[in-house]
Amino acid sequence: MYGAIIYNKAPIMMRQLEMMIGEDLFRQGLQEYLKEYSFANATWPALIGILDEKAEVDLFKWSETWVNTPGRPEMEVDRDSGDAGRYTLNQNDPSGQDRVWPQIFGVASVGGGATGTHFSLASTTVQTSFETPGVSHGEELLLNSDGRGYGVFYTSFDILQHWNQLSDVEKGSTLINLYEDLLDEGSVEPSTYLAALAEIVAPEPNQLLLNLALGQISRIYWTLVPAAMRDAYAPELEALLWSAMQQQSDSSKKKIFFDAFADVVISPQKVRNVHDIWSGSLTIDGLPLSENDYIALAQILAIKMPGMAGEIFSTQLARTENPDNQRKLAFIAPSLSPDKVVRDQFFESLKREENRAVESWVLEALENIHHPLRTNSSEGYILPSLELLQEIQVTGDIFFPKRWLDVTLANYQTGTAVNTVATFLEERPDYN
Repeated sequence: MYGAIIYNKAPIMMRQLEMMIGEDLFRQGLQEYLKEYSFANATWPALIGILDEKAEVDLFKWSETWVNTPGRPEMEVDRDSGDAGRYTLNQNDPSGQDRVWPQIFGVASVGGGATGTHFSLASTTVQTSFETPGVSHGEELLLNSDGRGYGVFYTSFDILQHWNQLSDVEKGSTLINLYEDLLDEGSVEPSTYLAALAEIVAPEPNQLLLNLALGQISRIYWTLVPAAMRDAYAPELEALLWSAMQQQSDSSKKKIFFDAFADVVISPQKVRNVHDIWSGSLTIDGLPLSENDYIALAQILAIKMPGMAGEIFSTQLARTENPDNQRKLAFIAPSLSPDKVVRDQFFESLKREENRAVESWVLEALENIHHPLRTNSSEGYILPSLELLQEIQVTGDIFFPKRWLDVTLANYQTGTAVNTVATFLEERPDYN
C-alpha cells in the first residue's frame, strides 16, 4: 500500500498522536516500546497499548478510526448568526458512519482589517463550538492553518484576496485546502481557481509555494478543464509565464517559470520560442539548462511540433553525451513518433517483461503516449494497460503498479475512458 497513505497521512497521524499525549509522555512511550521489543518483532497495536496507559483518551478507539478504517473527515465551519466571534465546527464522515477523527489543528482569521488571530482547535466530536474574540464579520477563518490536520478543510475562496497577509505555511495550507475542495467537487470551480492561481504566482517569492501553485495550474489546465476552455485560456497564461520568467533575477525562479511555460504552451509562436531556446538560437540570460532539461524539452517539442519530431529527436540524440541518457532516448524514441502505428508497436513491446526492466524509462515513455494533446488517439491503450496490471505487480518494483496507473489514467476526461475502467472492474469482482 505504498503511496500517499504511507508518506502523507502517516506523519500527520503520528504528530497528532504526539499532540494528544504530550511530547514527554509520547517520548517515554516510544522508549518503552523500543526497549521491550528490541531485537524482536513489534506491532502497531503493541505501541498503542503502551501509549494508551499514558493517555487520557481511548487510543484503541482513536487507532481504530485513524488506522484501521478508510476515508477522511470533511471539516466545515458555521458562523453563529448572532455573534461574529462564535462558530461551530462540523466534522462530517462522508461514509455516513458518523466516525470522528480526533485531532488538533491551527485556525487563523484572515481579513477584516485586524492583525488576525491564531489558535489551536481540538476537534474530538462531530460538532465543536468555539469562540474567536475580536473577530469581525469581515474576516474569514482558515482551518488547518498550520497544516497539521487531516481531512478536507473547506475554505472560503475569498481568503485569496488576503494572500499577502498569510504566512508561508498558511499560504501552503490555503492552496492545499482549495485544491482538495476542487477535487472533491465542492464550491471551487476549476476555471475560477485557475485564474486565481495565475494572479498569485508572478509576485510570489517563496519557491516552494511557487512550485505548488504552478503544479496545480498544470493539472487544472491539462486535465480538469475542457480542451476548448484550455485553448481559450492558453494565450493569457502563456504570456503571464513568459513575462514572469523574463522578470526574474534569480536563476532558479527563472527556471521554475520557464519549465511551467514549456509545459503549458500550445500557441504556435510560443512553442517556437521554446524550440528556439532548445536549439540555442534564442538565449535567455540567467536561464540554466542541463542535458536532462534539453532532453525534456525535446520530448515536449516532438509532441507539440509533430511535423518536426524526427528532426528534433535526432538532433537531441546527437548532442546527448551521457551514455545512460543516450540509451534512454533510444528506448523512448517510438513513444515520441507522430505515427500511431509506431506507438502501437512500442506499447505492444511493453507486454514483454524484459522491455519493462528500466521502469523510469517506461513511465517516461507512457507519459509521452498519454500526453493530454494525444488523448484522442491514445485512449485505446487504457484497457490493455489495466489487463497488464497484475503482471506488473508481480514482476515490477513495489511502486510501479501505482505509477503505471497514474501515467495511464491521469489525463483523460471522457465518459468512455471512465466506462473502460468501470467495466474492467465490474467484470472482475474479486480483483486485487
